[in-house]
Amino acid sequence: MSESPTEIQRAAAALLRAFRSLGAEHQTLVIELSKTEPKERRGTLSRMMSQVREVGSSTADALEHLAAAHGSQDLGIAGQCSTDEEGNAYHGFGGIEDVGETLFMAALSIKRAVDNMEKAYAPTRKYPHLAVARHPEAMRQVLAGLREALTALGTEAAATDPEDGVDVGPLLVTLDELESRICRIGPDLPLPRQEDVVRAVLTDPGIEAAVVAALNSRPSA
Repeated sequence: MSESPTEIQRAAAALLRAFRSLGAEHQTLVIELSKTEPKERRGTLSRMMSQVREVGSSTADALEHLAAAHGSQDLGIAGQCSTDEEGNAYHGFGGIEDVGETLFMAALSIKRAVDNMEKAYAPTRKYPHLAVARHPEAMRQVLAGLREALTALGTEAAATDPEDGVDVGPLLVTLDELESRICRIGPDLPLPRQEDVVRAVLTDPGIEAAVVAALNSRPSA
């Protein structure tokens, strides 16, 4: 009978799902940016693309920390240090990190991922309608993976270091808020304001041409 996965293994599996699900969103932002002309709109998309890339980078960092924690546990080397001539612990050149320290580093990396996700989808005054996921279902998987990883990390950290632990509550709230705001599908997607539509038509020749063509194609009353 196989053993149940540890909290570290659960966190790693969840983060891997999040990491793998993020690619489509970044790829679409890259393509969208390449087809966009207005300077300010390009600036917004460029920021979003860069921040989503940072989400991926931070998630990969967290995975590597979890791999180190899991490996040091399996090898029995977590928290080990050298000894002096009498066999006592010697810390003259440091030691091997214990699991609690490695988990804390993983949690910090996930926090950076969440922070960058918030920055990526922060609505701007001029283009608030851009602050939504291009692939809502995939991004739900990303956010769910981060959420599951944080929950597992919080459980493991509390067991490893009951006094300090890792407070993941505020990050979980942020992830819930992000999902409800950026992953809406269909009629719940936020509509651009009238002034945003007018500005887009006036500043983007492609949009202007599309609007003119649509109006000209309307059947006569």
